[in-house]
Amino acid sequence: IGSCTGDQACDHRLNNGFPCGPFHSESQFNDYLVGPVRRCPRQELVEHYRRRLADDHGIVFTHADLDGDHILVEPTTGKITGIIDWETAGWWPAYWEYTKARYGPRYQPWWKKLVSEVLVHYEDELQVEYDLQDY
Repeated sequence: IGSCTGDQACDHRLNNGFPCGPFHSESQFNDYLVGPVRRCPRQELVEHYRRRLADDHGIVFTHADLDGDHILVEPTTGKITGIIDWETAGWWPAYWEYTKARYGPRYQPWWKKLVSEVLVHYEDELQVEYDLQDY
């Protein structure tokens, strides 16, 4: 799990956008995701969140920042003509594209509808990501 070249990856969701990884397994990546919870006085929460993160998703190449502003569309035909802003692209767990597309301040109802129609849903993983935002 890391950049398209297998090196460290940058992602706005992780490490304040600073490079992290690469991670040699999804288990190692998931341990990293719950890392901020370790600073919480309630250590049982670390195990609670870690148990909710499966270690068996496929690892796939993904854009990792799909958003309506990053998809270029020909206005008269509706044909997609390009996808831009690839700096967070890399090898991520299969759910990452879905949760990243549902994450962030630019999230709009029309985008939620589109994402739910075209991407495989990973609602449990999305909920864990929302919960981990508090740490």
